[in-house]
Amino acid sequence: MKTHLLTTCLVLLNVFSFSQGYHKLIRTNTYWDVYSTYNTVWCYSDASRIFFTGSDTLIDGHLYRLSRRHPFHMMDTIPLPFFCPPFDVLTTSYSTDKYIREDTLEKKVYIFCDEPFCNPPKDVLLYDFSLHIGDTLHSDYTLGAVLVCSLIDSVTLYNGEIRKQFWFTGGWTYYIESIGGRYGLLDPLVACIECGGGYFCQNENGVNLWGETCDNFFVATGNHNDEQYSILPNPAHDFIVVTSNKQSPDFEFILLNLQGREILRKSLHGQSNRISITGLSPGIYIYRINSEKRIKQGKLCVF
Repeated sequence: MKTHLLTTCLVLLNVFSFSQGYHKLIRTNTYWDVYSTYNTVWCYSDASRIFFTGSDTLIDGHLYRLSRRHPFHMMDTIPLPFFCPPFDVLTTSYSTDKYIREDTLEKKVYIFCDEPFCNPPKDVLLYDFSLHIGDTLHSDYTLGAVLVCSLIDSVTLYNGEIRKQFWFTGGWTYYIESIGGRYGLLDPLVACIECGGGYFCQNENGVNLWGETCDNFFVATGNHNDEQYSILPNPAHDFIVVTSNKQSPDFEFILLNLQGREILRKSLHGQSNRISITGLSPGIYIYRINSEKRIKQGKLCVF
C-alpha cells in the first residue's frame, strides 16, 4: 500500500513539476509591442505590435505558428526625421511576420529564418530554455557570435510570477523564458547594424507583464481611415485575393523573392482582386502594396 501511494505521489509530483517547470512563449492571448532603434532613445526606426494567430503553417516538414504585426501610427503631424511617439495602434491592419514553432518538451523555440544571414532560408533555433551554465547556444541567430550561458537567474513579472533569465558571454545579451530576448521578441540575439536594437513590452489578457514604460507612448488604440489591405489565403498555392477597405482605390501589387528580385507586378483597382500565382516555386516571398497614401509590406508563403 505504501509503495502504491509513493508511486502515485511521485507521478503526481512529476506532472506538477512539468506543468510548473516551463512557461510557453507562443500564446494567442498575448502581444508584444516592439520598438526598433539605432542611435536614439525617444524616437525609433520602427514600432509595431506582434501577436500570434491560431493558424499553423507546414514548411519543410515543420509545423509553425504564424505571427503577425499591427503597425503603429505616429500621432504627431509635424514632420520628424524619426518615428516618434505618441503612437496609435492600427488594430485592423496587419502584415504577415514570422513563422515560429515551439517544442515544449525540449524547451526550445525555432524560427523559419529568411533573413539575409540565413542563406538558404531554413529552420533555426531561436531560444533554448533548457541550457545550463557553461552550455553554448548553437544558433545562426547569434550572427556568428559564440554565446556561452554564463548565468541563469530569475525576474519577477508585474503580476508576481517568476521567469528564468539566461545571460551569455561573448555578447552582452540575455533572454527570458516566455518573454523573449533583449533586442526584441523575434530579432537576432545580438545587435547588428542591419537589425538595429530595441526593446519591447508584453501584454497578456489585457495585463501588462513586462516593459511598463511602453504604455506611456500611447494616446489611443484605434484605426484610421487610410487604406487597409489584406491578402488571403496565406500560405497560398494557386491564387491570392488582395482586398481593400476603399470603394475604388488604385494601387500596385509587387511580389519579390528573398533576394529582392521582382517576380510579379500588377496594377489593381477596386476592393477585391484575384491574382494567379500558379507556377511560382514554393517558398517565402515579399509582397509590397503601393498606393497614393501608404505602402504596406509583408511576407507571402507559397506551397
